[in-house]
Amino acid sequence: MFTHSIKTVNDYTREVTGEIAKETVDEHYNKVLLELKRQTFVPGFRKGKVPLSFLKKRFGNEIKAQVIEEVFQEYYPKIIETTKLHPVSTPNIQQLDFNEGEALKFAFSTEVIVMDEPHDYFDIDIELRSSEVEDAEIQNYLKTLQHRQGQIQVVEDRPSKNGDILILDVDASHDDTEIASLQREKAQMTLGMNMVCKNPRFDEEIVGLKPEETKEFTIQFEHDEEDEELAGKTITVKVTLHEIKEIVLPELDDDFAISLGEFKSLTELKDKIQQELTDQKETQDKTMAIETMIDKILAKNHIIIPPSIIDQSAKSMANNYVQRTGVELSAEEQKEKFEGEAIRSLKKTVILAKIAEKEKVSVDDEEVRKIVREYVDKFAALFQKDKKFDEQEYFDSVKRNLIESKTIDLLFEKAQKEMIPPQPVDAASDEGQSD
Repeated sequence: MFTHSIKTVNDYTREVTGEIAKETVDEHYNKVLLELKRQTFVPGFRKGKVPLSFLKKRFGNEIKAQVIEEVFQEYYPKIIETTKLHPVSTPNIQQLDFNEGEALKFAFSTEVIVMDEPHDYFDIDIELRSSEVEDAEIQNYLKTLQHRQGQIQVVEDRPSKNGDILILDVDASHDDTEIASLQREKAQMTLGMNMVCKNPRFDEEIVGLKPEETKEFTIQFEHDEEDEELAGKTITVKVTLHEIKEIVLPELDDDFAISLGEFKSLTELKDKIQQELTDQKETQDKTMAIETMIDKILAKNHIIIPPSIIDQSAKSMANNYVQRTGVELSAEEQKEKFEGEAIRSLKKTVILAKIAEKEKVSVDDEEVRKIVREYVDKFAALFQKDKKFDEQEYFDSVKRNLIESKTIDLLFEKAQKEMIPPQPVDAASDEGQSD
């Protein structure tokens, strides 16, 4: 038994004070004392026969500390369950103390996510685009496949044009000082794609150049150019073209479809492309509609996330970004880039969990265990090396994800959907196509 009271410190911090009943403390105290008596050997006394008064006097502080630890560990989860606080931080203990024969007094503060009962989450208005695939989309897909199957060959009898693959040297300078970011030797580029220099004038100047020809020209860069070495400067560029290559494309006919190994005709290939694009659009459009739906639900429900949790989540996102890109971020850049995303992600997790709880969304534990077993079997060798893998923790994670997924499905099913036309697609130009 215990009593408690809750005090609001700020929007996201709660202080809990109370007492754990004397009877409970006495029970633990006597248990610890008797176990100490059973195990302790003191010269002058037979083992197990040391007087309790002697043990209390000699080991009083140790006994008290153990009792406090045992009682609080047992009752902290019960206190949290009763208060329904759902803490997101380790409790900051302010008081844990008792005198023999008295109740244990406790006081601690903890950060919590604050949210009222979820509401207004069914019948959300969302738009779904038609998954109809236009002929231009199929043609664009075919052209991508066509370029993948194209053969590269050297060109000797004509000047360069957009779409050609060039091998060239680039020498760039400003006031006789070399510009390192533009220097190239035997570099390969696709003309018209601004691969060497973002300023389109570079590619425009070398259109029409023939192998072993050299051309010198200047490029004026704006003051807001990202590359500080180029910003606001007039750069002298000298290009020597060594080789021109072009992609010879196969005809888009039945033979082309057969060459891919899965189709008997171009018509069959087009049908397959249409189905893939349809499935892709349905998945993308549904994902976008779901995220819009969740944003609308979040706008209707007030949720407060503690700053420490937001910061922790943003840092995790930033670390993943650095590992993926190799681009380091300052603390200010990290906050600007990921804080909003972290807040939205945390609120999304909270609202879906709350809705799942209210709507009694559940999953079969056997279904979860099956997924866990498959995962463990697949990576068994890795887990033998990595002793940190916690199967129960993974089970809980899989279960949370499945419940969240089922909750999203329920919300989407209940949403009010309006079908809108697909966005028009322009057929891509044949020139300069690549994958």
